[in-house]
Amino acid sequence: MFNRQQQMLKFLEKYPVVESGKWTSEKVKNDMSREVIKVFFNTNYKSTSARMRYLRATLNFIDYISKNTKVKYIDNIKFYHLKEYIIFLLKKEKSTGAKLEESYIHTEVNGILYYFKLKKINNPKLQKGASYLIQEVKRKNDIKQ
Repeated sequence: MFNRQQQMLKFLEKYPVVESGKWTSEKVKNDMSREVIKVFFNTNYKSTSARMRYLRATLNFIDYISKNTKVKYIDNIKFYHLKEYIIFLLKKEKSTGAKLEESYIHTEVNGILYYFKLKKINNPKLQKGASYLIQEVKRKNDIKQ
């Protein structure tokens, strides 16, 4: 069994440091992902399986952010980026053509909110929880599911 440090290094190997003067989406993704991985592995809050599930959800969010926005640092992510990601998840379809399940979307959003909680980002909109945020985005964008 791996200890925590070995497991963190294994995750970090997937996101190597990109030595480039230009900000490419790969550099942004790797830099933000490395920061998130370090935060997740330096906490004991919640079970290991929950932290790993939330880590994957946050890494999915960072992948979306790096490809679809011009954000370069994770501290610059705002509430509207999260709303854009929720809309993306609500409209996304599986390979079978079916919409993503509500429980999957809740897990993804809860993972991102968990990261913001670990970073102690005090945005009142982020304190309301995943269910509230998803319903608010559905209501404002007239998305039926």
